[in-house]
Amino acid sequence: MGIRQDKELLIDSFEDFRNECERSHDILQGVEYSIKNTVIYTRSDIKGLSEADVNVINLDEGISWEDDERIYCGGNIGIVLKLSGVHPGDGVVRGAVNTEANLCRCSTLYFCLQGAKNFYEGNKDSLIFVPDVLMFKNRKPDYSNAVKVDIIGYIDDTSDKLTSAKEVAKEKGLDKLLVTDY
Repeated sequence: MGIRQDKELLIDSFEDFRNECERSHDILQGVEYSIKNTVIYTRSDIKGLSEADVNVINLDEGISWEDDERIYCGGNIGIVLKLSGVHPGDGVVRGAVNTEANLCRCSTLYFCLQGAKNFYEGNKDSLIFVPDVLMFKNRKPDYSNAVKVDIIGYIDDTSDKLTSAKEVAKEKGLDKLLVTDY
């Protein structure tokens, strides 16, 4: 398969995934809850949080989100993720292959970020906390088999993002953080 065919396949599979999600009342309610409870933390908000001791697990580049058992092993799990500074999903609708787009292909993250577009307007130095993003094994949007994870996203790649993410995770009661792109 050529690059163009691969890209078209990714576009088509995401469209199918998005359509299936949009047909599920339960999934749409979950997205609505996530959007309503999303919090944007500015640098001054984070400085007010306490020092955090959270279990951090570094993930290998190129992981398969939907099959990573660490996501489905229980507990309050957060994923720290570098987000596109331009638009939600970082090109997932155009067949992009990167960490954010890959996560959007097997979860409700794309829909949640669409509902939090104000994060992309002048918040390059902030973190976004998106609660209860639904993760689906094998990219099959089935609410009964979904696992909820919290996403802590950032745009600006500064050295203190992991420390800040750990502080937000502690405030939100997360047991462990899965970290990539550091």
